Amino acid sequence: MSEYLLRQMNGADLDSVYQIERDVYHIDPWSKEQIASEFAGVPDTRYYIVAEKEGKIVGYGGLFSPSRGVEADVQTVTVTTELQGKGIGRLLLVDLINEAVRRAAPAILLEVRVGNDSAIHLYRSCGFVEIAQRPNYYGRDLHALVMRKPISDIAEAQ
Repeated sequence: MSEYLLRQMNGADLDSVYQIERDVYHIDPWSKEQIASEFAGVPDTRYYIVAEKEGKIVGYGGLFSPSRGVEADVQTVTVTTELQGKGIGRLLLVDLINEAVRRAAPAILLEVRVGNDSAIHLYRSCGFVEIAQRPNYYGRDLHALVMRKPISDIAEAQ
């Protein structure tokens, strides 16, 4: 997986991240303002990373972690459509998990769209388990699974 470089996101990445967001999420993508607002929380309450291949951003991930001892929340793990299934999502997710550990979060939460089987498989393979459902979370008839991973299970993600 050495062909992909993970690094912390910076302000110059916002346009590329926004373009990927629009390309991947045809229904209700985050606006450029939402992405910028999320990024504005770095490093106090947010952690955002990008994956690059040959200098081009091919994925990104974000974590909300407000303070030590509070559960962290994966905000996004997104990979360009043409490179999905290549392990980039796992690289991003493991880095977010490791950041949650550094921030002393007792657990990590995330939401994933029901029917996004590849993402659900990735999350389960990293030790996340379903704890609830949120009807209409992504829009009308677009439900979310809420998944959780206790920090004590972190070693399994590696």
